[in-house]
Amino acid sequence: MLNKIKSLGIIFLIILMVSFISIGCQNDDTDTNDDANEGMDNEDNKDQDMTDGDMTDEDMDSEMKDEEDSNMTNEDEDMDMNNESLANSIVEMDGINDATVVTMDEIALVGVDFNGEDKISDDMKKDIESKIKEKSDKISKVYISNEPDMYDRINTISNDVRNGNPIDDFSDDISEMIENITPNGK
Repeated sequence: MLNKIKSLGIIFLIILMVSFISIGCQNDDTDTNDDANEGMDNEDNKDQDMTDGDMTDEDMDSEMKDEEDSNMTNEDEDMDMNNESLANSIVEMDGINDATVVTMDEIALVGVDFNGEDKISDDMKKDIESKIKEKSDKISKVYISNEPDMYDRINTISNDVRNGNPIDDFSDDISEMIENITPNGK
């Protein structure tokens, strides 16, 4: 959450700076008949064309998105697409409202929101585990939780990875969540 706030602050500052640059780079056309100013206006126009002063907020947002996407490695991008596909396959199951998945190495961490009782049944866990392993042959361990706090933590990591943060940055969090899901070392 703090990373998102920081990112939004940085984006706002960049947009603000671009706006000031844009305002400062505007030509004053009041003396365009003067030959000396005409030559300078042409030079100013060439310089202005080379700056980002004409960028709109939409262009800036697009450029920032492209930059964020370029921070994501191909491996992380593939993993993110795989995680989304895994989550979608779980949502297709009866009784599941929503799901989020984070994978790291041979481990899948799954958060589910489902219709039913407070505790997820062993049968439902087995079905989810089978679905994950069926879709991804790299996964050997699946940890599943339907606790709202755990779901939110898994979803936050998934979103952070999607926004360009390497999955390795979350290895401690993932280990802690696995311990919380299986406190008896199951």
